[in-house]
Formats: sequence, structure tokens, C-alpha cells
Amino acid sequence: YTAFLERACLIRRLPASTITLGKRLIKSPKLYWRDTGLLHTLLGLTHPADLYMQPWVGASWEGWVIEQIIGHLKVYGYPVLASHFRTNDRYTLDLLLEHQGKRWAIDITISSAPEEPLMDRLATASRLVGADHAILVSRTAEPRKYHGVTSLSLVDTLQMLGVWS
Repeated sequence: YTAFLERACLIRRLPASTITLGKRLIKSPKLYWRDTGLLHTLLGLTHPADLYMQPWVGASWEGWVIEQIIGHLKVYGYPVLASHFRTNDRYTLDLLLEHQGKRWAIDITISSAPEEPLMDRLATASRLVGADHAILVSRTAEPRKYHGVTSLSLVDTLQMLGVWS
């Protein structure tokens, strides 16, 4: 069923990173609904105001942001090599991109005020994978930097990737 849904462009299968580390990596792919409107309907959301009260809103936001980033890269003709990264000791990257000869470590949160421990974990994960850039995509109004991590809105992230003007 998963293969059918993927070929029908209903879900995106994001493979695990192939980076070799001394740590134990989780190698299973992550699945995301490509159309979050369809996801919300299937989950019974009847009113947009109810969205933020749902326990799955973070996963929905994560999938939507990943779809926007990969979709914009493809529309602008960039080759896309995307994966996710996760170790058994809970260092994660929601999206690991190889883009324009650089490695981009991207984590995603629905928060509009991301906390420093989240940014610290992203900084550590980005060092583990040897990333050139570490970005936390959030709903922040203004960019914020902390220990080599930049917290940006989705639009600012797309501008930094060079696919939004």
C-alpha cells in the first residue's frame, strides 16, 4: 500500500541518511502526507481553528514544510538529495539536504519561540553530519541565531536556499 500511495504522489518517503558514524543510526524511512489538507480531512478536522489543539499538528507541520522545501528546489531545477537523520541517542534532523555542494541540516518545529535546548540539539546533530548550515524552521517573525544555528521562518529558509525571491 505504501508503494502505491507513494507512486500516486500522496505520500513522500524520506529515506534515512547514509552517513557513517560511530553512533547507531536509525535506518528506517519516514513517511509524510504530501497534501496536508487531505491529511487534515482524513483525520476529521472540521474547523481550521481546531488545528493547533490536535496532538498531530507538529507532524503535519513538519511534513508540510518538508514538502515546500523539496518542491521549491525541484521547481527551480535544483537536484534534490534529501534524507532524514536520527541516532539511537535521539539526535535528529528532520531534513538533511545536499544542495549546491553544501550540506544543510534542517530541523522543524511549529513553535514561534524555539527554546535554546532544541537549538543546542540541532547544533550537535549538524556537527555529527558535518553540515555547512544548521537551520531551525519555525514560525518566528525575526531570524534568531544561537550557537551556529539559525532559526528562520519557512520563507526565510527558502530565500537562504536560493529558491524564493
